[in-house]
Amino acid sequence: VHVFGLLATALVTDVIQLATGYHAPFFLTVCQPNYTAPGVSCDNNAYITRDICMGKDQYAIMSAR
Repeated sequence: VHVFGLLATALVTDVIQLATGYHAPFFLTVCQPNYTAPGVSCDNNAYITRDICMGKDQYAIMSAR
């Protein structure tokens, strides 16, 4: 019974994370965003729509998103 509950909770949280786009706590570490790139400013736009990740491990970046 406990194992089923654990697996069900893990499945539900993974589905919700994928559906909502919740970033993992280590996302900024693996992404290494370049906030000083030309055209990237939070002053004019609250959302950055370009990919500014400078990290080399694309698999880690995608799994942290």
